[in-house]
Amino acid sequence: MSYASGMTMTADEILEHVRALPYRERLKLVERVVHEAVEPQAEPAKLTEKPPLLADLSDEEFDAFQASLAERRRTLPMRAGR
Repeated sequence: MSYASGMTMTADEILEHVRALPYRERLKLVERVVHEAVEPQAEPAKLTEKPPLLADLSDEEFDAFQASLAERRRTLPMRAGR
């Protein structure tokens, strides 16, 4: 009988099923649940271990940097591909 097809069970229903298991199977199940609960969650993979290039700028300095880039995009001509 598979409950993964959309039917959700309450904790009480799960406990009822667990109690129906043989003693050794119950111990095995409890051990697995405990290990999964305390296992550290995997952190998202980082692209690099280096700190961000602009991490040392204050918010004001970063805003000024972005503004200067926007100004240069408006005023400097685009380079043509060769």
